[in-house]
Amino acid sequence: MNTLIKYCCFIILLFSNCSNAQQEKHSVKRVKDVSYMPQDDPEDIHRRIDFYLPENQQNSPLLIWIGGGGWSIVNRKNEVNVAKRFAESGIAVAAVGHRLSAATWAIPDQTKGVQHPAHIQDIAQAFSWLIKNAERYNYDPDKIFVSGFSSGAHLSALLSSDPRYLDKYNLGFENIKGIIPVSGGYDIEHYYNVINDDNPQLAKQHVNAVFGETTQQFKDASPTEYLQNLSVPMLMLSEGDTYMYATIYENKIREETDYRNFEVLHVHKMTHQQLWEDLAKPKSVRREIILDFINGYSK
Repeated sequence: MNTLIKYCCFIILLFSNCSNAQQEKHSVKRVKDVSYMPQDDPEDIHRRIDFYLPENQQNSPLLIWIGGGGWSIVNRKNEVNVAKRFAESGIAVAAVGHRLSAATWAIPDQTKGVQHPAHIQDIAQAFSWLIKNAERYNYDPDKIFVSGFSSGAHLSALLSSDPRYLDKYNLGFENIKGIIPVSGGYDIEHYYNVINDDNPQLAKQHVNAVFGETTQQFKDASPTEYLQNLSVPMLMLSEGDTYMYATIYENKIREETDYRNFEVLHVHKMTHQQLWEDLAKPKSVRREIILDFINGYSK
């Protein structure tokens, strides 16, 4: 009975917090196509940031949002609706782009592209740039959260567990306030095997094009290989299509580490596409849970 009472109180508190968070709505300033490279190359359309900034607010938390698209058809412009919703709630958002892999599985003419670790290297470089330019865009460099959807979820998890990428910029996990991977895959070998069992051609055109062909390359790119480094608070979301990928990560964390500073929400009733669309709706319980996580760890 006590457990039931506690659960009911939690639900009441959750929806109360959601309601409060929705009462204040900020106007949003959009700043497009800002290069995070040392020298701006007009031809480099991917390594750029689109900002969504709550107006009349100083020192907001910053949410780095990495869009999905299989590491190969990612377009930060597609994230405008999601990003604006967070910014309306007082969270500055940086929609970060990165270089893309070949995508013949989806776009036959896109036959060339980068491989891992180029994508995560770009995200780390953007992270460093965002810390240095916080004052210009009125967000707090000590309250940076990293999130992303699908392939962006994988990159957010990898940035917060494999230290090599932030080390290059003399940064560490302590510079990340929290991570919010949404609907991703975190064990690349398993991801490859699932696709290969059903469609070997897709596995080659998609997974091999992104990560290479060897088991070691898959391991190198997998957040599940760096569990011992977990320290950043985590809120992980999944839906019906990515539930099995998320639970592999979740179970390994529980079984192989003492790290417990993480929360998990599985939205079984939604598909991959539906959860992404839900985050951009005028009212979304899932988005409010993310906002509560950001606001809670920003205090």
